[in-house]
Amino acid sequence: MTDRHEDEGPEPIVIRAATHDDLTGLSALLATAFDEDPIARWLMPDGEQRDAALQIFFGLIAREICVPQGLTYVTDNLGAAALWEPPLGEWTAEPDIPESAWIDIFGQDAYSRFVVFADLMDMHRPDERHVYLSLIGSLPEFRGLGLASALLDSGLMRWDREGVPTNLMSTNRANLPFYESRGYQVTAEVALPDGGPHLWEMWRDAVPSLGGRGLG
Repeated sequence: MTDRHEDEGPEPIVIRAATHDDLTGLSALLATAFDEDPIARWLMPDGEQRDAALQIFFGLIAREICVPQGLTYVTDNLGAAALWEPPLGEWTAEPDIPESAWIDIFGQDAYSRFVVFADLMDMHRPDERHVYLSLIGSLPEFRGLGLASALLDSGLMRWDREGVPTNLMSTNRANLPFYESRGYQVTAEVALPDGGPHLWEMWRDAVPSLGGRGLG
């Protein structure tokens, strides 16, 4: 299933569900998109380590967690991607990734920081049934073309149609207006320890559909 957005530039934006054939391109896309993210830099300050680790990390996330759920969407040029997670308890299969895999990716020090980050995320995950926007990003050369907007808007049309609220945790203050313009509200601001970066939990209630098919 694809979703075309005719009003996002001279060429239609084609959105489709990611498949296992996209894993290499998807992991490279996400590693590039998030290389300068405050959390990535906090986890792995060394740029060379970060570049290598992020591609392996996002490949593992996509292969073992997100793509199997059927809620990972990409633009057809693999210029942008959005990874949604289904409501807790409604996963098609629970991922089982051993601790050793994460340590191999990050190294022990960065893994220890990753555990702090993951625990903080879990602590602030709302109990109310919702879909979680795990990741959304685009390659630098495609930014400003409306790809991320098209991905987010298509997802929200689907969840509005199904009456499901959505939640996300932004790692960058500069991105808050992007989400707020689509109805998200900041519900909490939390800081990682030892002077670490801040996170902004955001929530959006489902709204009555105004038309449009969206993803799905």
